[in-house]
Amino acid sequence: MDRCDLERLLDELYGSRTDWQHNGLQVEGRERISRVVLGVSLCERLIEEAIADKADAIVVHHGFFGKGFLRVTGAMKCRLQPLLGHNINLFAYHLPMDAHPEVGHNALLAKSAGLHPDKYHEVGCYSNNPERLTTAQLVARISTYLDRREVLYDTPILPSTAPSFCSITVCGTTRIWPTGPACLENAVPNRIYICSGGSADMVGEIDADLFIFGEPKESCISIAAERGIGLVGLGHWRSEQPGLWGLQDYLKAKCKDLTVNYVPISCDV
Repeated sequence: MDRCDLERLLDELYGSRTDWQHNGLQVEGRERISRVVLGVSLCERLIEEAIADKADAIVVHHGFFGKGFLRVTGAMKCRLQPLLGHNINLFAYHLPMDAHPEVGHNALLAKSAGLHPDKYHEVGCYSNNPERLTTAQLVARISTYLDRREVLYDTPILPSTAPSFCSITVCGTTRIWPTGPACLENAVPNRIYICSGGSADMVGEIDADLFIFGEPKESCISIAAERGIGLVGLGHWRSEQPGLWGLQDYLKAKCKDLTVNYVPISCDV
């Protein structure tokens, strides 16, 4: 397909939400696109994988940040040079990929746990708990989805007392902080807020029993305890894979002439 057609398709999918990254086509490559590589974050390893795959375009969640590039040095040069040298297009969609109500990170995280988002705040989503699942059951479902396991993780045993500023690690690399009643043994949260990536700062403004996010921040743990909100940290990179999986399925359904491959460059942050 033509580059402009793919650009139009992606821009229509993700809309016009703005942030500190230019969302859309960031680097112009060849006009015809038949192979696309998807990844969470732009890096040299992902570019090398795209070159080996003979990709015509890369689509990422984390691309080049900043609205204008005044200097091309260091890491930016090392990433830009092979893109231009191999005539590869780069598309990036940051907050629009978090927030999309169908193929966004947060919508798909909620769906994986059997939750149904009923309200969006910023780029995250609120959900009730229609199946009355315990936090431990929710964690097992989401972690199984993120790690692409065929067998459901065992339901973890959570602490019986709170609050604690120290986490426990369960179901792969998921971390739970018992900073509120929702993260205690057999607790059933009523109101859940899900926001992938580096969203921990939002703990001071949300109205929820349980906050499921990506990357933790030290100052937010005590705020959660003071507000009685239980915390579940999935990992920044790990929590921001679903939108790429959703995009892969979307492009395969919409563009039969495209070959679309997701490349996981794992990061445990």
